[in-house]
Amino acid sequence: MAELAKAANWSDMRAYYDAETDAANRLIEGKLNWDGYEKAARQNKVALKNIFDTDPTGQDEHKRNFQTFGAICNDISSDFIVRAKASASSN
Repeated sequence: MAELAKAANWSDMRAYYDAETDAANRLIEGKLNWDGYEKAARQNKVALKNIFDTDPTGQDEHKRNFQTFGAICNDISSDFIVRAKASASSN
């Protein structure tokens, strides 16, 4: 998701995803305890809220683009599932 945000030139959202990934990785690797992970998650939640509450650079457009991208991905995955079921039933 960070790469998708980067492609959309949405640096704040990329930073959000990078921070989420970093905290999860540090927790898994034992470099961060659970309390530290929860603190990082709370901080990141505030950052995410700030991203969507303000729109100084046209982020609403990016938000719509991500929603459209999500809908397209859902449509494509549904199409693959239908095709796979049809192929499996024909065998």
